[in-house]
Amino acid sequence: MSNLLKDASILLTPTAYDNSSMLSIKPENGDGDFDFSRNSAATRVNAQGLVENVQIISSELVSNGDFSQEGSELITNGDFATDSDWNGTNTNGVTISNGSLNYSDTTLNHNVSQGSVVTIGKSYKVTLTVSNYVKGSVLIIVGAGGSLQEVSSNGTFTMYGVASINTTFYFQARGASGTTLTIDNVSVKEVGQNWENTFGSQWTFDGSRANLEAGGGGYLKYISGVTEVGKKYRISYVTSGVSPTNRILFYGINNYNINATTEGVTEGVFIADGTYIRFRGQNATADISIESVSVKEITDDTNLPRIDYTDGCGVWLLEPQSTNLIPYSEDFSQWTLSGDTTIESGYLAPDGTNNAYKISGTDNNIKISGNGVLGTSQRTIFARTVSGTGTAKLLTHRNNTNNLFSITEQWQRFEVNSTTDSTSETSFFGIDFRGGSLSQIILWGANATNDQNYATSYIPTNGATSTRLQDIANNSGNCTLINSTEGVLYAEMAALENTGESIRAISLGVNEDVNQTITIRFRNQPNVIGLFMKPLSPSNLNLSTNSFDVLNFNKIALKYKSGEIALWINGSEVITSTNTLDISGLNYLSFDHGSNNFCGKVKAVAVFKEALTDAQLQCLTTI
Repeated sequence: MSNLLKDASILLTPTAYDNSSMLSIKPENGDGDFDFSRNSAATRVNAQGLVENVQIISSELVSNGDFSQEGSELITNGDFATDSDWNGTNTNGVTISNGSLNYSDTTLNHNVSQGSVVTIGKSYKVTLTVSNYVKGSVLIIVGAGGSLQEVSSNGTFTMYGVASINTTFYFQARGASGTTLTIDNVSVKEVGQNWENTFGSQWTFDGSRANLEAGGGGYLKYISGVTEVGKKYRISYVTSGVSPTNRILFYGINNYNINATTEGVTEGVFIADGTYIRFRGQNATADISIESVSVKEITDDTNLPRIDYTDGCGVWLLEPQSTNLIPYSEDFSQWTLSGDTTIESGYLAPDGTNNAYKISGTDNNIKISGNGVLGTSQRTIFARTVSGTGTAKLLTHRNNTNNLFSITEQWQRFEVNSTTDSTSETSFFGIDFRGGSLSQIILWGANATNDQNYATSYIPTNGATSTRLQDIANNSGNCTLINSTEGVLYAEMAALENTGESIRAISLGVNEDVNQTITIRFRNQPNVIGLFMKPLSPSNLNLSTNSFDVLNFNKIALKYKSGEIALWINGSEVITSTNTLDISGLNYLSFDHGSNNFCGKVKAVAVFKEALTDAQLQCLTTI
């Protein structure tokens, strides 16, 4: 970004804001919020590359979601600096001397302990150092029933366990012919704070995750108070060792069905039916673990702007109204299968959930009814292979030939824009294995629209068509930030399509008066970028150029000053005028001009209170 932008009286850049809680588009000087409205849900691609609905998201509600928290030291005299605080010493060859606990031919089952150290049902981390090992072993136990590890060599040891019977911590000599070794640096600290085992659960913690051994059961419960009944939340957690037959189930009072069936990230949205969350291992045929648990409250506020990262860089995305005609965009179990085609759910999708479907077949296809209008629609679908790279036909209809795609292990959004030769074609065909090299593929997010000439952002559906309404941003700025006599209106922007049904404008004005305005805009003609100024003398100014690709980001600066009007694009002066400026009271910055709302992508908008020099304008607009 040019250093000149720092001198602007108003400067807006999408990435200057918190993506998760942005309530409005604000100038960086904090003055002159935009009024933003859409009145419907809308998706974007976030900075992590996931497709998500824009929503207000709270701060993290789960404390110790990474299971790394440790409590204070619970052992007294763990460095054995004095001969005190430990029971079972000075007998059976056990002494405290020279800063260590010493065993010498200590008899089998002899205990050295401290009472009232642990709490029944809580989990603990134990560390200690063994040296001078000769023979035998010691068993480390928390709370009588919590046998952790039997140590029979030199080294520093770390172990985790749950106190299950009493509050005592102790060592038990296990050598049948006597135990001889030295123990030092004993530490016992609580771990797994805010988590508890319920209904006979056997979950343990190791400092970064919660683990359940094969055959274990019960619930891992987070303390009450994390959720409120009736509110909406987003859960995210990471698992290891899980499979479709060895799952981790996510629960409130009832099952939320945001369950982990494959390793990695599991994410979803739920309505709380209680004040706590919990997990349970199902089947537990193998060891499983869970880590990085996150819960955040979300709202259904629809009037939030979108910062979209589809191309890797954050941009404001403003789109016209559009409708997805596919009634089930993600639930492929509702699609009509043909031949030997089979489907299987539970695969990681581009939105971070496990809602993608694996489709398997040979020479057949799957399809879904399109309400009789899909033959001429813009069609997109997300696809990846199970492994490797291959080809398959996506988004097909009868007789079209532009739908054979190379598909990899990485998610891609594929698009077909063509018309069918069949007047009776009414179906959206998701995949056709005929003519390709693949026999299975993973699909998610089908989109079909016939109200735009390009592929819009993804619109989720669940049982019916769904409409995303138009993004509108206007009514920003004030007269102290905008000079009516001279200045520069600047924008780095790209169009969504090369032609359009309407003009797409960014403008300075006097309130909402379209008769007093300074505007840069995409015209409704191929590759036309222009300016519009009214009133001017001797006549209003409406000039344009068609020398630039509007689908690319163009840096556009409109200098306005009586007798010195100029439009600069990508480092070049392309339009000039000596007309006289006759506007006063400019106080309004808007992504529209009357009914011509801006639709497109924007990286920056700026207003300068002075007309810049040619050298400055060239520097400002050079790509």
